[in-house]
Amino acid sequence: MLGTPGVRREARTGSSVSLADRTHLHIRVTSAGLKQVDVAAWRYSDVYDLVVRNGLVVSPEGSRRADIAILDGCVAAAGTVTGRARRTVDATGLHVLPGGVEPHMHVENEFLGLSTANDFYTQSIAAAFGGTTTLFDFANTPRGGSLVESLERRREQMGKSALDYAVHGRVLEAAHLTELADAVRAGCPSFKVYTTYPEVGLMVDDATLLAAFDRAAACGALPLVHAESDPIAAFLTEQARREGDLSWSRYPDVKPPACEAEAFERVVQYARVTNCPLYVVHTPVAGAVDSARRARAAGQRLLVETCPQYLVLDRSLYDDPDRGHLAVCSPPLRRPSEAGALWQGLADGTITVIGSDDCAYTRSAKEALLERDGDGRLVPDFTRVVQGVPGIETRLPLLLSEGVSRGRLTIEQVAALTSANPARYLGLYPRKGAVRPGADADLVLVDLAAEWVLSASVLHTPLEDCLYEDLRVRGRPVMTIAGGRVVMEDGIFTGERGRGRFLARGTGG
Repeated sequence: MLGTPGVRREARTGSSVSLADRTHLHIRVTSAGLKQVDVAAWRYSDVYDLVVRNGLVVSPEGSRRADIAILDGCVAAAGTVTGRARRTVDATGLHVLPGGVEPHMHVENEFLGLSTANDFYTQSIAAAFGGTTTLFDFANTPRGGSLVESLERRREQMGKSALDYAVHGRVLEAAHLTELADAVRAGCPSFKVYTTYPEVGLMVDDATLLAAFDRAAACGALPLVHAESDPIAAFLTEQARREGDLSWSRYPDVKPPACEAEAFERVVQYARVTNCPLYVVHTPVAGAVDSARRARAAGQRLLVETCPQYLVLDRSLYDDPDRGHLAVCSPPLRRPSEAGALWQGLADGTITVIGSDDCAYTRSAKEALLERDGDGRLVPDFTRVVQGVPGIETRLPLLLSEGVSRGRLTIEQVAALTSANPARYLGLYPRKGAVRPGADADLVLVDLAAEWVLSASVLHTPLEDCLYEDLRVRGRPVMTIAGGRVVMEDGIFTGERGRGRFLARGTGG
């Protein structure tokens, strides 16, 4: 059965929990789940499991030189650490960030009958190389099926992960809303809804969307919305079909920026009417950022996510007849001017989360439904290409290189965008997303001076192609620690299949 929210399952409000009789934590737990962990009285161990020394420890509030002591999978101390350790890591010259929290990916997922390339174990390997230590994925709730049962099935599928994991629900119809309170009690207080994809049965109508927001507000759940206007996309796709142009380069034109801007503003207004908090995923356009800026200024609780592909890549990839289909994702890649608006939204705090939306398909899967001409060349038809691109391993390196190295973001902002903020919004903070006593010992050590070249040959996913092929980046994770255990070091994965734990969550802060 799904667990109940909380960091230690035996913890009650105001209780103390002994960890192997060597440390002592005071944990305050609300009825909605963990809200705060305080150090009450530490009995420091003579021997820590691991001490990371001399690193520049990064939090959203600032960075400081500190040692980090780890015991029984938790941070035992952060500051000047004395005492012995079974292992000591010298982090001189490195930045130490809280392990990445990936809020948005699609693994062991089918679309148009085709499956993604990774399973949850191989995905956790790629994640560890990218400095991510906590994974979120979505239950594949079917129409006519049970929301709670689908959460349980997804939890079982994710059990092969080497990293800790949590599950979002998925709502497709009004019947699923009757189980929403049960999903919250089971530690899964977030769910996804789509305003598009009727061809595969994912789209909800406006009435169901309003009902979902209203029910979420009543039971403390958080909707995550894929916001694209299906009427606009359907109208322009049919126009392209009549004109006989279904080329890769036409694809972003049938889902223009207005396609997302309209749906974004619509769901923001629905959330306002129902007084419901809202999280909008993978935002790539300036119009949506402007709408979010207005809503947040008016006091609306609106959480906006974007993805590295929309910051770094652009629609020119679709002009390549041999590789353009590999970049087909939804929403599409945009013009560089849209990326400029996203960087500004990150800098001013309008966009507060960066997820990967990792949905990795092999080239053969991308081409499986396409026809070929007499010479064996692909016949372009973007409507028959499975949508999605990889990104979990490159999320942090791209932000270090294109953000920190270029002066667009500070390292503290990166820690917030990739770890602290998603942990906080999704009910895991401060167990995740923080480097402080009582938190899980999830850390990533990064070398901001390391220069390397992205390529399919150096990444850890079973794909023949890399959308960032030959891109030189500056900044790289060199060690990832999850639950106090080193899972990636010097280019070698040392994690264990099935070691990850299911994370039951309370409502976010």
